[in-house]
Amino acid sequence: MRLTSITAVAISLTMLAGCVAMPMNRTYYEPNPADGAPIRSSSCGWNATALDALERDIGGIVISVFPRYEKGKPLSIYMLLGKTTKSVDTNFEMIELRSGDGAASTHPVTTNAKPAGPYFYMSINYVFPSSFDADEISLTFLPGFIKLDGRDIVVAPFRFKRTTKSDFYYNSINC
Repeated sequence: MRLTSITAVAISLTMLAGCVAMPMNRTYYEPNPADGAPIRSSSCGWNATALDALERDIGGIVISVFPRYEKGKPLSIYMLLGKTTKSVDTNFEMIELRSGDGAASTHPVTTNAKPAGPYFYMSINYVFPSSFDADEISLTFLPGFIKLDGRDIVVAPFRFKRTTKSDFYYNSINC
């Protein structure tokens, strides 16, 4: 009887907290901090590997890059361009994904860009060919990707390295 009561209380507290944590391995593209400030791709989820994206201010506009890796699926990279007071002209096709050693490169098979609400100028989702597979990647911006106030802006690559780490995945009803 006492064990049943303790179990019922533990289950009730877990349900009230609405939070579940599970230890597991995560394979993802870890950002190179030399290329920008590491940021979280979501508020909930991973603990030790939470800083899985990069953000950098480029001439007055913030660019955030979020690689999405799932084994057996094509690599996708989500990008946010922040709001700016400058006039913006973009060509989202001027992007290339390169392997870390530069031996292989590819262009997206699909590019989906749309306005991103009051805090961002645009969101772009790139999906790359499933045949492209590299442990180290470099998202490279070709000339003409972005112009601010009529000036072509040079954007240095965002680099990431595929790695597997032990982590805790947690989820909550508040996420």
